[in-house]
Amino acid sequence: MATTELGTQLTDLQYDQQLALRAATLREVMAIWPALDFADIDAISSTWAPFEAALAALIDLRYANSAQIAAAYFQMFRAAEAIPGHAIPVIAGALPDEQVLTSIRVTGLYEARKQLGANAPDVEGRTLASLLGSTSNLVSHGGRNTLIESANADRQAIGYARVASGRRACAFCRMLASRGFVFKESTVSFRAHDHCACTVEIQYRTEQTLPHGSAADQALWNDVTAGYHGRDAINAFRRAVDNGA
Repeated sequence: MATTELGTQLTDLQYDQQLALRAATLREVMAIWPALDFADIDAISSTWAPFEAALAALIDLRYANSAQIAAAYFQMFRAAEAIPGHAIPVIAGALPDEQVLTSIRVTGLYEARKQLGANAPDVEGRTLASLLGSTSNLVSHGGRNTLIESANADRQAIGYARVASGRRACAFCRMLASRGFVFKESTVSFRAHDHCACTVEIQYRTEQTLPHGSAADQALWNDVTAGYHGRDAINAFRRAVDNGA
């Protein structure tokens, strides 16, 4: 958690803004979704290309929007925390086309073909849920990457903490959030799964406490994993989360 009330409010605001952008993006996906034909494998294959082009363009745009939200937050957070010196936010570069296309094909086209081939029920609904998950994750990388790259370039930054969505987050995300503030250079890769809504808070002072949810997850981890190590500790934490902790 930030050392100032304003800094804490800015972290919460940035998280809410990223969630709102994510929700708006998913509504836009729904708007172009009827372009796909799920009658059979040939139908989905023949209608996929124009849908893919539109979706990839949308992801690129909203990824850039997410990066801009994070860049503005970076500057305001730094000012609120009265960090000395000046640091310019590093806007994350665009995602590689191959990464975007592979992700949406695996979770969209290939998922639909698999479901149709297996005569699964509600192929369209299953495919939509899968594709919305990958789309939201790709878009959110804009903000995450911007904050992490900005922290790496900021001499005053010590590291960063994962900001998860509290008890709504999965055990995987809460476990990573429980790690607390981590050194920036050794943690460039932010591990995130489809549907993930986690973001980042940068650490500037050693006395800076963790964001509320991350602090709670760290306390939970320390409590339920006492006496366990490695995979056993992970499983103990997962059980606690699954049981409503």
